[in-house]
Amino acid sequence: MRILQVVASAERRGAEVFAYQLGLELQARGHMVSTVSLAPSDEPERLPFRSLINTNRRFASHSRFHPGVIKDLVQELKAHDITIAHGGSGLVPTAIASIFARRPFIYRNIGDPSFWGNVRFANLRIGLPLRRAAAVVSLYGAAGAYMTENYGVDRSRVTVLPNSVDADSFPRRSELDQLAAKERLGLSGTQLVMGYIGALSSEKRPEWAISASAAITDAMLLLAGDGPLRTQLEHAYGDSPGIRFLGSTSNPAGFLAGLDVLLIPSQTEGIPAVLIEAALVGVPVVATDVGGIQEVVQQTSCGIVVPADDESGFASAIGLVLSNPADYLADRASIVARHSMEQLGEQWEALLEETVRSG
Repeated sequence: MRILQVVASAERRGAEVFAYQLGLELQARGHMVSTVSLAPSDEPERLPFRSLINTNRRFASHSRFHPGVIKDLVQELKAHDITIAHGGSGLVPTAIASIFARRPFIYRNIGDPSFWGNVRFANLRIGLPLRRAAAVVSLYGAAGAYMTENYGVDRSRVTVLPNSVDADSFPRRSELDQLAAKERLGLSGTQLVMGYIGALSSEKRPEWAISASAAITDAMLLLAGDGPLRTQLEHAYGDSPGIRFLGSTSNPAGFLAGLDVLLIPSQTEGIPAVLIEAALVGVPVVATDVGGIQEVVQQTSCGIVVPADDESGFASAIGLVLSNPADYLADRASIVARHSMEQLGEQWEALLEETVRSG
């Protein structure tokens, strides 16, 4: 098959990293895969995607809905048998392009549609393009049910395929691995290290991690990521001896290996890849009960989940995990079986082939 993937940008964010890894897996299975982004990126560690909005072009300052972008996307769809649109940014442009290209596309929902779908004219802005998709992939059952019930997506077109990662890139750490990882960060082996990895944005609530860290004596909080809140947070907390802002990382496995606990305080999520990655490495997790997080934590016993609005409970759960970390060591084999790219790649291949056959 000739497969096209459409992503929001080339930055190392969850959906984009997944698309990159899925592309490699499908290529290994003998398919031709191309990935294009709908926005340029100047990030040094950006992924090798071609942007449809090139800074040398006359519509470079315009959005993904610019006629020139849609025209290029139509040509891309025509050159491929099927397209995967990853996330909401690619849904409408891909749906429009599919009309002119007469090619099927699969929409992969990456978050919690009950959170992001709370907008004016949702049935027009989200429901109409969703119903044009030949298939819709959700990360967990409740997300698929929401799209069926609220946007009229045919149940037969919805498939649940949980988030997945390249498991081999996240080996289970040993005590020596953890000590070495801390030393690479300039920390002593006995330093208690809490970590946050992800966008520094309002819906991710990194300030919860910062507030909680203040209650843990002699702990170091490492925040790996970038985003609109970074300047504000660095200005407020950059001089704190127990907090470090590391910026984006292209080595999440190395970052995770040095942690005593990973914090996921988000207001909304789908199934964050970092949750799976931490469980593979053997890092306990404290997270909020949003999206499909509870489902993964229950399956793997990799940490504690607290109500999404319980900030004090979030801080208390960190202490519980740190006092008994061995109680939250996930079974790696079960994680690999449910969330490895190799396992999910086979299911994606089957869905793509079936969708192409169905026309």
